[in-house]
Amino acid sequence: ISRNRNYTKDGRIIHCEWYNSTLLDASGNLVSLLSLVLDVTARQQAEEALGASEQRFRSLIENATDMIVVIDSGGVCRYVSPSVERILGYRQEEIIDKFCSEFIEPEDVPLLSQTLDRAIQNPRVSQKMIDYRVRHKDGSWRIFEAVTTNLLDDPAVLGVAINCRDITERKIAEAALKQSDRKYYTLTKVAPVGIFHADAVGECLYVNERWCEISGLSLEESVGEGWVKALHPSDRQRIFQQWYQAVSENLPFRSEFRLQRGDGEISWVFAQAIAETGNNGEIIGYVGTLTDITERKQVEEQLRYYAFYDPLTSLPNRALLLNHLRKLLAHKPHPPSFAVLFLEMNRFQVIKYSLGHLFADQLIIATGERLQTCLNNFADPMWDFESADNDRVVELNKPLKIPNLKFTLSRLGLDEFAILLTGFQTLNDATTIADCIYQQLQLPFNLDGREVFVTASIGIAPSSINYDRAEDFLRAADTAVHHAKQLGKAGGYVVFEPQWHAGALERLQLETDLRWAIERQQLRVYYQPIVSLKNNRISGFEALVRWQHPTRGIVSPVEFIPLAEETGLIGLIDRWVLREACRQVAMWQEAFPSLAPLTLSVNLSGIELSQLGLIERIDQILRESGVRRRTLKLEITESKLTGNTSFEIGILQQLKALGIQLSIDDFGTGYSCLARLHQMPIDTLKIDRSFVSQMSVDSESLEIVRTIITLAHSLGMDAIAEGVESEFQMEQLVELECEYGQGYFFSKPIDSTSVWALLSANC
Repeated sequence: ISRNRNYTKDGRIIHCEWYNSTLLDASGNLVSLLSLVLDVTARQQAEEALGASEQRFRSLIENATDMIVVIDSGGVCRYVSPSVERILGYRQEEIIDKFCSEFIEPEDVPLLSQTLDRAIQNPRVSQKMIDYRVRHKDGSWRIFEAVTTNLLDDPAVLGVAINCRDITERKIAEAALKQSDRKYYTLTKVAPVGIFHADAVGECLYVNERWCEISGLSLEESVGEGWVKALHPSDRQRIFQQWYQAVSENLPFRSEFRLQRGDGEISWVFAQAIAETGNNGEIIGYVGTLTDITERKQVEEQLRYYAFYDPLTSLPNRALLLNHLRKLLAHKPHPPSFAVLFLEMNRFQVIKYSLGHLFADQLIIATGERLQTCLNNFADPMWDFESADNDRVVELNKPLKIPNLKFTLSRLGLDEFAILLTGFQTLNDATTIADCIYQQLQLPFNLDGREVFVTASIGIAPSSINYDRAEDFLRAADTAVHHAKQLGKAGGYVVFEPQWHAGALERLQLETDLRWAIERQQLRVYYQPIVSLKNNRISGFEALVRWQHPTRGIVSPVEFIPLAEETGLIGLIDRWVLREACRQVAMWQEAFPSLAPLTLSVNLSGIELSQLGLIERIDQILRESGVRRRTLKLEITESKLTGNTSFEIGILQQLKALGIQLSIDDFGTGYSCLARLHQMPIDTLKIDRSFVSQMSVDSESLEIVRTIITLAHSLGMDAIAEGVESEFQMEQLVELECEYGQGYFFSKPIDSTSVWALLSANC
């Protein structure tokens, strides 16, 4: 039998099978050939198509990413695709002709058997089997899902085909996702914040239990648009606008707002959410949290209260008052008329230290209440620019009220209050109120059964001074208070004058210059001769400090000594003058031995008298300078003695123990008690110039001078008259037996060079 291609008469090619048979004679010789020809073109084409199909199938199997296995009805592997090596690590020959159960996790073998049985019973029907485990060559287990198809009747297969897909990574991911879902669910259950999920239009899809606790709504009430019921009515519109803006601009949502429960309880919350986006980046929803911040808001409000209110009186403090002032000044170019009244209580420190801090606090509270009552007689409380609801005011309807006049009362410091008045017609309105306040504070305070009296100094800064900053008005009113006290008007009110500020700046600059003057040695010692009235000869000098200012020239002690006392610089000046004068006089004592031992009078301030280490410092200066101790006379101003008799006498006795002399300066002008003068170790009384200058025209002054000299002599002291300016005065002093004189009649204060010349001429 042979098969070949043959041509038909019309030229077509056909496939034919030739069946040939020979005919032999009796001798076995070929007689003829008998051939049977069959046209098998159709069968040839079918066989070629089948071969091509089998090749394609094998190619698919050989290159499949999944693993293809063919097993017979007994469970023996007859074929496995090459992908088995990539997926399970085995070569094909290690799998073929072995039972599949050898590679399956024993627990999963029954599942495989059941699937095979169903496949055998249902030819050509696919059976899906998932989640069975196959051992990898490295010993690990891989998870597969498979689809089985019974092709036992297919001669090309003759077995059950199994398409196996490795889903190990997917199963691991699914397990991780389930674990994550469980954790997420647990977190939403125990989270201290509310959690919500909403779509893009704001309809709620999910909330956790904490959300329900915060909002007061149940889960069913919260979903959809139900959550809106929890919003405080005043905040709803704002929240809707913020939500829609976040969606339209593709932004996160963040907001603080109030919730109102069904029972009326209000809480503050902070909500924040991030967007969920679709495939095209559009927002499809939000997932966010809701935090209860009620406690934080309460703390913030408390902090705000402490930032703007005085905790003792509940009055506005300096910060809130300045805020009010800034709001008024912001109405440029024509702010409304206003005035700032600065009130300082007098003698408050005395009350505090004598009766105690608790009593002083009660006095401050009572003062604030009295001020409020007084102000309410004239004006209404001012609006609060900061929307604070707890300005402590008492509104009274009184016939004295001034139309449109409003006030803010504040406490600035320990014993200081300030009042902002606005809306008055003339400054007289402010001064009328100031006068009323002053009069009201004159009345006694009854505190725990004790009557206490205080007064107040009030400074007024009107808006007409046209300052730009709120702080400047407060400073101006404070300056007016201090100006009133400098004038001795420790009560009543004073209206600020702009030139006072220039004076205050000048005083501040003078203080700065004075500090530099000490360091840069700009101070000079001048000496005024003290003359013996018995022989008209120089007996000594008083050391007087002068300031050689680099731009102002000589600055009078009248200007800088009070400033030095106020700032505490007087101690440094006293020590420098004493050291320099002692050094200089020691040189003169050595240079002019023929003259009676020259004395040196040096002022000692009351502040320095009370300083620790005074005795040691003076003793060191005496030793370093070499001046004769008996010739040094320290002058203590009578008015600077504190009245602490035992302390002062102790200090004076220690000074006397150094071998020096002591003098009371400006005697007759202070408040010393004659009863204790004899107890003090004083050598000299210096008669104040105010009495000496009037002796010739005022009999009372003459008698005062006579009395002082007589007193000095009776106590074993000598007397020095200051301010001698005429021969007649000198003659009167001689007649009164005054020992010494000092003044321009003899010589003005001169520098050390002039003293050398003067002493040389008197030798």
